[in-house]
Amino acid sequence: NLSPTAAGSGGADFNRTRILGNTCVGFETGIYLPGTGALGFPSAQILGNYVSTSGTIGTGIHLENANTSIVSQNRVVGHLKGININASSAGVILSSNNISDLNTANTAAISCIYVIGNRPVVTDNICSQGTGGHAKYGLTLNATVDATIHGNKWIAMETGDLNLLNT
Repeated sequence: NLSPTAAGSGGADFNRTRILGNTCVGFETGIYLPGTGALGFPSAQILGNYVSTSGTIGTGIHLENANTSIVSQNRVVGHLKGININASSAGVILSSNNISDLNTANTAAISCIYVIGNRPVVTDNICSQGTGGHAKYGLTLNATVDATIHGNKWIAMETGDLNLLNT
């Protein structure tokens, strides 16, 4: 958990943070980069990590305020949620991630990938139910414009492949 100190206390963004080739097993949340107010993790690179748990809560990879970040070639197994990009992260690239066995507790409205932010590029990801998963959607875009969605495989989602919200 890397969290920036609030701007009023002299904090600043964590620019160009790189998390590469790690294995995170058994944790509620594998990689967690929360923002603080308007501060966060612009231009982060989350590449080639393996994140797994048998738990029914938490998120595999979670970023906030992560403008122009890249989340690619990661393997996420277990957790309630796969990859969450929150707090208005614009220009994020999510590519070639493999996500499975999410939401074994069968909670409503859970997506493999969830994005809040404009201009996301979501390409060549795979999400499958695996042996006991219950992901409801492959991808949820919330209040998003100019999205590029290409070449993804959403396998056996329980409610639908794409969920577009404006909340």
